[in-house]
Parts: sequence; structure tokens; C-alpha cells
Amino acid sequence: MIGTQILNYRIERLIGEGGMGNVYLGVHTHIGRKVAIKALNPGLAKNPEIRERFKNEASMLSQLHHPNIVQLYDYVEMEQGVFLVMEFADGQPLDEYIEKVTGPIPEDKALPMFAKILDGVAYAHKKNVVHRDIKPSNIIVSPEGKVKILDFGIAKIIGDSNHKLTKTGTKLGTVLYMSPEQVKGQTLDLRTDIYSLGITLFEMLTGKCPFDSNSTEYEVYKKIVEEPMTDARTLYPAVSAHCANVIFKATSKDANDRFQDCAEFKQYLLNPPVVAEATSTKDKKKKQKAAAVSAVGATATGVSAKRPRKRNLLFWNIFMACFLLTALCITTYKLLYVTEDRYVIASKLYLRSSKSVASNDNAIKVVEFGGQVQIIDEDSNPDDDGLTWAKVRDASGKEGYVALNYLGTRKEYEQIRGMFLGESQDQTVVQYKLALRDYFAEQGYFDSDLDPKWKLSPEGAGSIYNCFTIGDFNNDGLDDYACVISNKYYEGWRLLVFVAKGHTETSLILDEEIFYQGLVLIMKKGEKISTGRTKNVMEYDDDGNVVQTSKKIYESLGSDALILKDKSNGKRQLYVFNLGEGSFNQPIEMK
Repeated sequence: MIGTQILNYRIERLIGEGGMGNVYLGVHTHIGRKVAIKALNPGLAKNPEIRERFKNEASMLSQLHHPNIVQLYDYVEMEQGVFLVMEFADGQPLDEYIEKVTGPIPEDKALPMFAKILDGVAYAHKKNVVHRDIKPSNIIVSPEGKVKILDFGIAKIIGDSNHKLTKTGTKLGTVLYMSPEQVKGQTLDLRTDIYSLGITLFEMLTGKCPFDSNSTEYEVYKKIVEEPMTDARTLYPAVSAHCANVIFKATSKDANDRFQDCAEFKQYLLNPPVVAEATSTKDKKKKQKAAAVSAVGATATGVSAKRPRKRNLLFWNIFMACFLLTALCITTYKLLYVTEDRYVIASKLYLRSSKSVASNDNAIKVVEFGGQVQIIDEDSNPDDDGLTWAKVRDASGKEGYVALNYLGTRKEYEQIRGMFLGESQDQTVVQYKLALRDYFAEQGYFDSDLDPKWKLSPEGAGSIYNCFTIGDFNNDGLDDYACVISNKYYEGWRLLVFVAKGHTETSLILDEEIFYQGLVLIMKKGEKISTGRTKNVMEYDDDGNVVQTSKKIYESLGSDALILKDKSNGKRQLYVFNLGEGSFNQPIEMK
């Protein structure tokens, strides 16, 4: 996109990347004004729902004109793509600002800055717009300390009856900053932003999010919905008791217990309530009576003063006995009935009422990638399809059957999650996820913290920027897998091809270092190809004379073939599997 002209703006450089597309710096060719140009990913632009969501962001922004909200200048649909032309907010994201500049922000600086954030969100709420993805990375801090809120990509107008983009039961937003009602997929109002603002304030004051970013989504969801909010002072003792209490109130599980709007939030934050001394005669008498009882103590009240102590001690003993009994029961139950926890490594997995995948008639519910299940019982041998079945219980308590082939340990799940970018995980079947994970482990591509040194790009089969795809390369009727991986610094690229050996096992048959990012394409069995070779044929000219001419030779493919296309020069290399040798031939440059 660098150098592309969008209206009167020339794209100068990439300034950000996101799930829906990239953001570029654009400069007006006549007056030099800088803008941010958000380009919808070309592959996603073909999806009507995503395209509508992108347009929805433009509609939302067009209603908002506030000094603490990034302003929309234009929405553009043209041959090169779909774009938002927005105000350029010079600065850095708040999370980066905290990490690289300030660390925990002192309260005398944090509170005025946060008040401006509250002002911007309050303005959006007055326009009936709920942001639903408030987080530090969506807030830009200028060198002068000014703040701008951006990314209204999943915002919603309160009372909007259009359910096509956001249905009840759908979770939208970033996991670490979601409200309990957002996690549960319930109907949202402006108080979901209040919760996310509370988490943002927590991070500003402590330098850290209250939830561990290395936790699984299930673990974070459980903490958000069930566990008490972490006291900010345990992470950073310099946080005042007042600010800790503000965070507790803003992040209450029950939306009715939170600040009901940004104005109340700001008022309470900047002007802490003062608890006045009781001055009425009635209150004074109560205090004097309490003091007298305390002074006289047990000697004045005799036996009656000792009875409450005995009752309290009895209550405490009963409570501890019940607590220990409950803990013993839970431990015994786990030892007898639950063997271990596993994590779903398929993009989604059906919990089934019986041990069969022949149809969806036995499907109880869907467990998403990363979902945690507890194994209750498992078979000792695989079935005819190579699947080993187990009875499991999911996080909601539902029990059913799944194939262990689609589950992994915590370490396997974390490694697989780290290997893939974007939708590449969703579009890769389990056996090839595990094959890639084993390959990464053998090559030493995992750092000590499970962060892979190499990644698989997000674009896959069906995209015009394919970096992975499937095809039957050895003509055995089973889908094989090809992909290009790159190291995290984008300085090296490798082409990997795995072929299926049955329904559960794979074999790596091609590992080739390349020096450009390839577009992996498929030519199907039976298609005609030309490699530039020619043959001489005898033909007649218009006068009836015999002449010799040269014609290209077109060959018919005996199996699916792999094309690696160089993005830089457009040249294509053809990889054809040699059925006799069981490997790929040397690539042929296609003419």
C-alpha cells in the first residue's frame, strides 16, 4: 500500500496492524496534512458481515466530535479497497507508554489524564454509543500528555435493533478488559465501558493488568465472572486506598454496584467523599453507650458477657469443620473421578452424547479452541478411524464424549496458540497443528517462555495472499498441508509440506529455506501446465508448403501440485510430487 493514493492522500508508511486491517500514515498531497488511513484487510472485505462492521465503525465515528476522540474525515470504497480516513493522533498507545516511558503512572499525573478519558467516553455515551473495547492500546497519549480514544470497530448504538452484527450471546472485545456481562454474552449498556475503564485505571496506576496475559481465555473468563478483583495495592503499594476503592467499585461484578455513568466515576475519583463525624445528640449517646460497654467489659456483665464469646467460638468451629469437610469431598471427588485437565486444540470441538463423529445428531455443545475440559474416563484403544475417546466435563459442568486426538496438554495448547497468527489457527486441522508443533520442538523453535521464534502468517486457503493451503499432493485421497513460516523478525522463510498418513498421523516431506514470502497456491489434478519446453511439429503454410514450427508442450498433472509464488517479482515455482520416489521433484520455473 505504500505510495498508494487514497483521495488526496498519499500513503507514506505503516503505523499499526490490527485484526481487521492495517493503519497507515497518509499525507495530503497539496496541504501536507497528516491523517491515519485504516485499510480493511482485502481478504476480510469479501466477508459481508465484516465489511458491514467496518462501515458501522465509520457510522459511529461520524457522530462523534470531541477533543478526546479521534475524528473521522471520510469513508472510502474504491478499487484498491475500503478505507477510513481519520485524524492522525500523534503519540503512542497508553499500554506502550506505560511499558516504555512511565511504568506505573503517579496518581497526580494519572488522575487528570484518566479524567480526560472519562470525558471522551462520557461524550460517546451521551450520543448513545457504547465503545465495548476500552483498553490502553485503544488510547493514544501525545508527547504533551493529551489523550485520544480510537477504534470504535465494535461499538454499538444503545437501542439499535439491528442484531446482524452483535447478537446476544456473542462476545466482542479484548478478553482481559471484558466486563462480566460481556463474558457471559449478555445485553450490554454503558456500564460495560465503566468496567473496562476500571481495568484501564488499574493498569495505569500499577503498570500491570490484574489478569495474567499468559492465562487461557477460560481462566480469564472464570476470574472475571467469579473471583474478586485484585487489590491494586498488592501489585503496587503506592496506590492510595481511595484509588483502590474506586477501582473496586468500577469493576463490581454486578453492574448496578458500579458507577452508573462516567460523570459519577469522575466525581468520585477526583473528589473523594468525606465521612462526617456524627454530631446529633442521638449519635453521641450511641457512641457514649458503646464506649461504656467497652470499658466495663466482662467484669461488669458477668456470665452474660462470656456467652457471646462461647457462641462465636462454637460458630467458628462449626464453620471450619464444614469448610474442611467440603475441601475433603472435593479432593476425594477429583481423585476418584477426574484424572486431568486438557485443552481443546481444534478450532472448535463438539461435546457429544456418544462416541461417534458420523453426524451432528449426537452433538451436545461446541467447545472453542483453548476451552478447558476435565477427563473423567478414557478408552485404552483407538477406534477404526484412529480416534481415542474419553468422557469429559467442560467448564460449565456439561459431560459428554470427545476424541483425545483433539485435546492437548496446557503446554501443547500454549505452544500451538503461539505458533499461529490470526485465522491461520482456525483453518488448520488438528493433525497438522500437532505436526507443526512437533517440528517446532525438534528444531528448537520454542523460547523458554513458550513463545515461538517462528510464526505462521494469518492468510490461508481462499485468500489472495495464501501462506498455507491444502491439497492431495501424493494422490492418496487424503488432504495434505503446505505452509510458509517466518521467524519473528521476518528475516527468514521456510516452506513446509506435510502429507497425511491415515487420519491422525502425518509426515514432513519438504522443508526448504526460501528467501521471500511465498504465496502458496494449488494446481489441481488434471490441469494442463507449461514449463516452457517446446517440440517441433510439421505444418502447412498458406501456399501448401510443409514448414517446421515450434509449439509449447502442455502436460497434464497426475496429482495436485504446489505453486510457490514470489510476491516481489511474480515468478512462480512449480512443485510436483514424484509418486515413484515419494518426494517432490526439484521446483520448475513456470513460463
